[in-house]
Amino acid sequence: MLFLTHSTAEAVSVRLSDGVTTVTCNDGDACDVTAGAGVVTFSGAIGNWTVNVTTAITYPQLGSQASPILDLNSVDVTSLGGGTLTIWASEVNYQAPAALTNVPFQLDVGGTSAGPTGTPGTTSFAAFADDGNALFNEATLLGSIGFATTPFAGTFNGSALLSSAYSLTIRAMITHLGPGGTSFDAELRSLASEPAASTLLGWGLGLIGLAGIGRRRMSFKV
Repeated sequence: MLFLTHSTAEAVSVRLSDGVTTVTCNDGDACDVTAGAGVVTFSGAIGNWTVNVTTAITYPQLGSQASPILDLNSVDVTSLGGGTLTIWASEVNYQAPAALTNVPFQLDVGGTSAGPTGTPGTTSFAAFADDGNALFNEATLLGSIGFATTPFAGTFNGSALLSSAYSLTIRAMITHLGPGGTSFDAELRSLASEPAASTLLGWGLGLIGLAGIGRRRMSFKV
């Protein structure tokens, strides 16, 4: 019997850094507190960021290599002082639909961020594609968005010329002025596999035409 596993070298990964300490956790590593291929969760403290529960999900749990979805969600708390925390989620070996294609993507984000005396923290998000298929590589910026209020939500679209296997990366940056907490979810997906309305209309007209041909052929046999 053949068992297929998501090898660590190609596994979805998260990375967290407060500018002094950087932690990278790959799917299947000892730091990963979730089981199963395609999902990784890091839970631990990084400097002033005393609580961090960060999860990245992708294929085969969510989406596929041909229809990519990469989801990053995190809860991050500072209980001593403020600071800036940068969080990444990344995965490799997504597949471009053709030899060289301008692939469209969409990132949806939402969450809350509360600082001292109710002052919200600031958050920003960016998404990247890399035709070199390297983990955490920010080669092509798909778009970015930032917030200074809470709750927050937003969407942006972007595209990248991709030729074969490629990687995707989401980057989130959180800044707290003091003790506080931020929670968010960011989901990046390819729109390439979603047929446009004109394409669907073309299919519909084609089926109508085939039905008409079938009726004419039947009438000839009467």
